[in-house]
Amino acid sequence: MQHVPFRRRVVPGALLGALALSFCCAPGAAAAPVRSGIEADNNGDGYLDLAVGAPNAKVGSREHAGAVVVLYGSASGVSGGRRTVVHQDSPGVPGTAERNDRFGRSLASADLDGDGYSDLVVGSPSETVGSVPYRGSVTVLWGGRQGIAGGASLPLPSDLDEESVMGTGVAAGDFNGDGYGDLVVGDALDPGGDRTRGHKGGQLTVWYGGPTGPAPAQRPTVVHQDTPGVPGSGESADGFGVSVAVGDIDKDGYADVAVGAPYEDLNGSAEAGAVTVLYGSKGGLTTARARMITQDTAGVPGSPERYDYFGHALTLRDLTGDGRSDLVIGAPEENSYGMVTVLRGAASALSTSGVVSITGTAAGLSGASQEWFGMVLPDAARSRPAT
Repeated sequence: MQHVPFRRRVVPGALLGALALSFCCAPGAAAAPVRSGIEADNNGDGYLDLAVGAPNAKVGSREHAGAVVVLYGSASGVSGGRRTVVHQDSPGVPGTAERNDRFGRSLASADLDGDGYSDLVVGSPSETVGSVPYRGSVTVLWGGRQGIAGGASLPLPSDLDEESVMGTGVAAGDFNGDGYGDLVVGDALDPGGDRTRGHKGGQLTVWYGGPTGPAPAQRPTVVHQDTPGVPGSGESADGFGVSVAVGDIDKDGYADVAVGAPYEDLNGSAEAGAVTVLYGSKGGLTTARARMITQDTAGVPGSPERYDYFGHALTLRDLTGDGRSDLVIGAPEENSYGMVTVLRGAASALSTSGVVSITGTAAGLSGASQEWFGMVLPDAARSRPAT
């Protein structure tokens, strides 16, 4: 069977990611605000946890029903052994696992009920609701002392329009340490035809914040693979900016950025994928220490293969409690099953020592082909700390 490029597999209802984030983060929401430091701590042990979506996971005999694997953090990070696998046949979870539901196609995390445990918001974009196919559904999975267990359904607005809410992966952080939040926007599309903006292979745009927020009149910083200091070069359909994650890798007080280019060709392997890391500084986001991470990088398990899509999903979060953000990279078609790779944050830069890779089968999934484990990685909701 001919391989269909991953980036062209459009899933109806992909808007649920945007919906989930708006639910978690909307100003003035009735739920108690997220308390600082627990945005992704599902079991309240003080370590951040990692939810990984596998929207094509097989549940029983039902293909592409979808599942979410929660990997629990510890002083040594995450592993496939400390986990909870949740799907729509799990006890207390609304609905029923059905073929092509794709439960886990979008994820977001926040403490929605103010109990001190982070909860998960999960999108199922292909869920049939009543007699309406592909209507989609959103499910809250509750955190607690034992981790993720049980859930509740959320209603969807009847007039929700997919085209009106789908848009460009946006992240925020303080890249220059001035105390104001800055925005980084990924734009992975090539210019051409009626599209006049963008850069060949994709780009990032950085808007720096101030007392009144990012000033519209400023000239934003634009970074792409043809920017001096950035590894590689801009090539058609690299997808640089498909995924963007923000965190402080080296604990220097400046936010850093990881950028996925999952369609990057490497050593003749089409769409093997790559991730570029850019560091913050007093002068803002800089390319001075920019580094590309691939499966050809020393210390990173595996090797670049066709259609791995390494870097399709990213998150930066402190999984070990040492104050440094660790980089989690999703490669949803690694060996046709999917995998996440975790690189530890370190004092000087991202470390390639002791890199951990977890496959879908090691995380408790069925091992069926193309389960897309690692396709979705949520960033913690950026809600205000409780006062």
